[in-house]
Amino acid sequence: MDEQENNKQKAKSFLDNIKKRQEIKPFKPVDKNFAVKYEDYTVIQLIDEGCRFAREKDYEKAQKLFEMALKKEPGNIYALYECAHVYYVLEDYPKCLSCLQTLLKIEESKSFVDYGKNELQQRIADAYYYSGYKNYAKEIYETLLEEKYENVWLFISLGFIYYYEDDYDTALTFFIKAYEKEPDDPDINIFIGAVYSKQEKYELALEFILHGEELGYKTDIYMYEEVSRIYYILENYEQSRVYAQKMLDTDSEYGEGYRRMGYALLGLKKDSLAIENFKKAIDADYAESYMYYFIVHSLIDTDFKTSQKYTELMSPKYPDEPDTYFSQGLIYYNTAKYKKALQCFEKVPEASYLYDNAVYYKYLTLYNLKKYSQILEAYPALSYNQEKSLRAVLLYSSIELNREETAKELIDEIIYTQDKSRDILTACCYFYLMHFDKENTFNYALKSYKAAKNEKTEPDELIQFLVDKLNGNKVCVSQLSNELNSREKCNTALIVDDKLWLVFYFIKRLILAVFLGGYLGYTLTRIFLFILTTLN
Repeated sequence: MDEQENNKQKAKSFLDNIKKRQEIKPFKPVDKNFAVKYEDYTVIQLIDEGCRFAREKDYEKAQKLFEMALKKEPGNIYALYECAHVYYVLEDYPKCLSCLQTLLKIEESKSFVDYGKNELQQRIADAYYYSGYKNYAKEIYETLLEEKYENVWLFISLGFIYYYEDDYDTALTFFIKAYEKEPDDPDINIFIGAVYSKQEKYELALEFILHGEELGYKTDIYMYEEVSRIYYILENYEQSRVYAQKMLDTDSEYGEGYRRMGYALLGLKKDSLAIENFKKAIDADYAESYMYYFIVHSLIDTDFKTSQKYTELMSPKYPDEPDTYFSQGLIYYNTAKYKKALQCFEKVPEASYLYDNAVYYKYLTLYNLKKYSQILEAYPALSYNQEKSLRAVLLYSSIELNREETAKELIDEIIYTQDKSRDILTACCYFYLMHFDKENTFNYALKSYKAAKNEKTEPDELIQFLVDKLNGNKVCVSQLSNELNSREKCNTALIVDDKLWLVFYFIKRLILAVFLGGYLGYTLTRIFLFILTTLN
């Protein structure tokens, strides 16, 4: 569903119920035998009986009697007026309008019309409004204002018209006028809040909507939805969740309720619960491309099949969305279909919120395609954020191409910005390892090891092993042991008698530890030689 059209429908559902102030019983067809007992009634008697049923809110029977009166006397002005009223209440606006227009054409109704002219004109305007002819309604309403005819309902009606014209300032002006006359009317408070929400004055919107609820507004699912949405925008995710739950308590199958709940839980950093609610929103056919993307991105490493499933579901629904391109790219990347992944990541437009992520994965993909030169050629054109996220890739590419100056430039930038991410520190460790700089290798190995612990990821045994073998200082080993918090699997006192096994074990752990994995044959040879030199 188009987002703009969706918003209009929600606004209409939320706001139009304010206009329906009368409690209307569900429509029940009138028994065919009902009219038989009234066949001998005069027109006046039929009108009187119809008015009695209308007062009792049995509008279907009232309608039948007024129609019988008009059949006997088509031009009866009282039957026309009362019948128009019943049609209006029953929301049959074309028939209401027809009765009112007929009434105005009858010459003998002149004194009757003059007596309640403004009221009649307002009812005609209302009928036009609900028949879809809002411009006609607006013209009549504004004429009434020029004639100094004012009432709360007139202000509300004009507020509605300007609201649907997206003229929120003028709409608010009329609703404030209505509020000045009836400040404790819950409906008016709710609608003022809705207009403030459209103006993105969310604190004011919340104040009026919640006040309307306190005053006794007959709460509905759309009000809960609006409040949940506003709380989410104000980053009060817990209250957003509370009102999303109220939506689901009202209707457990309402897809928007699950969507709002999902976003609230996302704000509360409860990703797994957010995913479950997004799935329910999708099942209820009330989703958007971001929800599919979030599921794909969140589960790509832990539940690849589910990620693949939701990518396949979103592709035909949102074929040209950046979320779709990026999700497809992730699937291809994780199945080593790098050329297809590259095509997807390159389709994400610069204006998208996913663009920087797409750039990141684009260059990871190029690295896996061994396009090191292409990566380094793009280096000068990268934005600061892009360059920062890609430093490890750039550094590894520099090492692969033996571009020592570029590598040192990147390391200088890392030192200057105090970048402490594990991937970067591991890349620096690798660079110094390749250049036989034992001290810096040890330094960055230890930093990388600490970063792994701080980032709450599994500390790599390689770094522990590297520290232990490149520096036999017992103080350093003790320091490392303290950093590990006595983790049993990270035993820094590892003793291996067989040096040849030690070499191959070290190479194995190094390959597993490095950010992108996999090196050229000459790289492994250099590592091998360096370790032998160290052990000797």
